[in-house]
Amino acid sequence: MLSFSKTGIFKRNLYIRITFLQGFKNLIKKKKIINTYKVLETLQEKTKNMLTSKKDEIQQRLNSILQKLSGITFVPENWKEDVFWTTLEETGLSKSDVLEKEENLLFTQLIDLQFPWEHMEKLADILVGLDAKQPNQLLKERAKHLYEFIQKESKMFSFEIMNKIGKL
Repeated sequence: MLSFSKTGIFKRNLYIRITFLQGFKNLIKKKKIINTYKVLETLQEKTKNMLTSKKDEIQQRLNSILQKLSGITFVPENWKEDVFWTTLEETGLSKSDVLEKEENLLFTQLIDLQFPWEHMEKLADILVGLDAKQPNQLLKERAKHLYEFIQKESKMFSFEIMNKIGKL
């Protein structure tokens, strides 16, 4: 039969306790890491939601402005050129951007202003409507090239846009 001294048992129990505490400490560290990871995931999700909501807000603002512009150009009795250009400036585009800027720079500016393809198409429609009020070959050309840019860059073929190009 083996006999253990009290000192040996005490040391053995102390070793077990230390080992247990170290394991428990590691477990706590892991949980903290997991909790930190969960916090980071939550922050990442909130940031993503904020960015999405900001993008949606920008899209809604652009849509609202383009609807205003459509109303200004397509209703003859409400036609006011200065109101049209002032409203257009709310999108970040000026009269000189639309009429004088090199086309590639205009298209780049539209992308930088986060215009989706459908809003670019609506802008081209508005330019065509403006040409009807105030005949200007440059407006027609800008609209036509904008339609062509949309067809090419969106990588989506649209018969509707092709018809619009054909009419110009």
